[in-house]
Amino acid sequence: MALLEAETFGSGASGHTGGMALAESAAGNLPGLGDVLSGYQKILDELRVEGDLHLPGVYELGRTTPLKNSPVRWSDSGELRAVNEVAGGTIDPGKVVTGLAGAAERSGVLLFEHANVERGEFQSPLLLHTPLGILRARQVLFATNAYSLELTRWEQRTESCFTLAVATESLADYALQEIGLGEGKPFYTVDLPYLWGRLLGKQVIFWQRPRPLFRLA
Repeated sequence: MALLEAETFGSGASGHTGGMALAESAAGNLPGLGDVLSGYQKILDELRVEGDLHLPGVYELGRTTPLKNSPVRWSDSGELRAVNEVAGGTIDPGKVVTGLAGAAERSGVLLFEHANVERGEFQSPLLLHTPLGILRARQVLFATNAYSLELTRWEQRTESCFTLAVATESLADYALQEIGLGEGKPFYTVDLPYLWGRLLGKQVIFWQRPRPLFRLA
């Protein structure tokens, strides 16, 4: 088996996430989803991937009905406080991607970077033309990212939006306690403007997305 990567492993969204691990999807707890966090931990353990998984819980922040003992009390388009705590935590996305690549190699997968498929000939065997040469294959699975809009026929219907990120300097323990992050729990808002963040060592990283990543025209 061979895996062809158009750029480098982790160069796309999988290596540039906020590093948060949650038990539910963006649409909530869907039927059949199961115990996501336990399953994720099991996969990392079985593949011997060290992803710095830490699951202290995650605060949901909002501007109404705060928790009685909310450690967070910020001013951001109103008073922002913890309104709920859900299962989850953080990971190191770079370590996870690197670890998965190592697990694939250990299982016999051949990995090639900078090997984007420029053209395919659908015959028997299939011929895939890449900058590294031509690959002959019996079966092929094509995986594309969110920006392959010409393949989805959404090319004229969407607009990509970027996320703003800010990282603080390393903060003292008393400062983390003062701003409500002494427990090391990541957070995200349940309303707009959408804000989320986490600790990275003693630093705090805040992300804000003023609008959805893709907007239908």
